Amino acid sequence: MSEAGTFSAAGSDVCTDCADDKSYSSAGAAACSVCPAGSQTVPIAGKTLRSACTICPKGSSCDGGSKATPCVAGKYSPAGVAICIACGDDNKYSSAGVDKCTVCPVGSATSGGTSTTHTACAACPPGSPCDGTSSVEACAAGKYSAAGSGVCTGCGDDKKYSDKGATTCKTC
Repeated sequence: MSEAGTFSAAGSDVCTDCADDKSYSSAGAAACSVCPAGSQTVPIAGKTLRSACTICPKGSSCDGGSKATPCVAGKYSPAGVAICIACGDDNKYSSAGVDKCTVCPVGSATSGGTSTTHTACAACPPGSPCDGTSSVEACAAGKYSAAGSGVCTGCGDDKKYSDKGATTCKTC
């Protein structure tokens, strides 16, 4: 009888290793099975043989071999995925090895990566409102905003004014 990670053809006493990293078998198998993309083979401790195929873990991609590759920042994956998925929207971001992207809230801005693979979210700088996307523009003259604000506020009073990108209004 063949051991796990090997096979023996019907009527043969010779056991042959499942040679490919994507191939596996249980004890007594007549042939090796191939682990599909989105799954990974399970190595037998201390050997180069594989005994099973399991679903790829969350936050990683798997090609059917024995290695799960963590997703890079700006991408994610649920369990059982062959390739990591870009966060997609300009207001979403992720760190490495996660199973979902996070929405950047109003008053903050995404950064790093590309418009579909942002890697960070931080509070808006003073004088510039943010809507949670990567767009950060200074308030127009006559308006102001505090750090982490989603809007510019008008100075209002005729005796108050501000320059472009102001954090407060000044009094004449």
